[in-house]
Amino acid sequence: MQTCLVSFMVWNLALEDEKFLVYFKKSFIISITIAGIYGVFLMKMGGVNPYTSMLSDYFGKDDMALRFSRMEGRLDFSNASKIQSTMAHPMTWTLILSFSIIILLAVYSKSNSIIYWFLIALIGFNILISGVRTGIAASVIGFIYFLVRERNIKLILFTLIAVISFAVVVQSNESLSNLFKSFTDLGDQKSDVSGSSITMRSNQLHGVLNEIKGNELVGKGYGWTSYYLSLNGKHPVILAFESLIFMVLCNSGFIGLLVWLIFFVLLFLVNRKILTFKIDIVLMDTFIIVYAAYATGTGEYGYMPFFAVFYSFLLGYLFKNEKSQIHKIQNSLTNFNKGYINFELSNK
Repeated sequence: MQTCLVSFMVWNLALEDEKFLVYFKKSFIISITIAGIYGVFLMKMGGVNPYTSMLSDYFGKDDMALRFSRMEGRLDFSNASKIQSTMAHPMTWTLILSFSIIILLAVYSKSNSIIYWFLIALIGFNILISGVRTGIAASVIGFIYFLVRERNIKLILFTLIAVISFAVVVQSNESLSNLFKSFTDLGDQKSDVSGSSITMRSNQLHGVLNEIKGNELVGKGYGWTSYYLSLNGKHPVILAFESLIFMVLCNSGFIGLLVWLIFFVLLFLVNRKILTFKIDIVLMDTFIIVYAAYATGTGEYGYMPFFAVFYSFLLGYLFKNEKSQIHKIQNSLTNFNKGYINFELSNK
């Protein structure tokens, strides 16, 4: 309910107050820049995070950074296993980074300022060093969709050059090569990177289907996964239910899965109902796809509020820019028609 209220407020402020969008955009860019630079700084801190540790100590919360400081890093140029920057958890931080790339692409499409590409590069590097591979996968899936739908030849060529250059860098660095091999490690033999694998996810899915056997349609009840974790800790097969699909199936069965599917379809329809320009619709679709891919890869651990707020802002930002552009075109046509009429009258 609170999430709906906040996103509703953001949407209405975006429509009614021109300054709100300007302030939101500026504060977002400044915040993500500072957090991104801080994330790079944490590469050499071995998992220690002074900022979040200070806040955890002040509010009497568990310091997540202490857990990460005991874990071994995956990249040889970073001694931090996971980086959370200014957020409570690395997975939340990486989700925000994934959203930020799309928002900055949207802002760039309206201004064409090269500074946004530097910010996108900073965010991309933070996703790489965050220690959360799902962020890389979700961002790549979203960007592939964007390229296919947008069909911008210049952007496709630029992407190919960037991919080839990055592939050369990956091949020359053992830890990077090891990290990216883990994405296609079907038999857990190509890479020694710890964490989720395709085989593991397949076993977890079988565990979910066994768990809801006899209750396939409605699952085991609302919030059952959270209840199970609080009572028993990790499940012997499904572990911490690290996928939106696992959580939905366990909590509400195939009916719940259908409801979530309808929810995403409705969001795609909303994009087409409110927006007119193709690039804006594709950007909003990409935003939804990134969230869906990320939640499918990690689960839904309080990510919806972030999605709702940023979705509302981005939709409002693109909608207001469209209205402004359409208004300018209409004014130009009106002035042209007036000039043409005056020209005709002066020649009579």
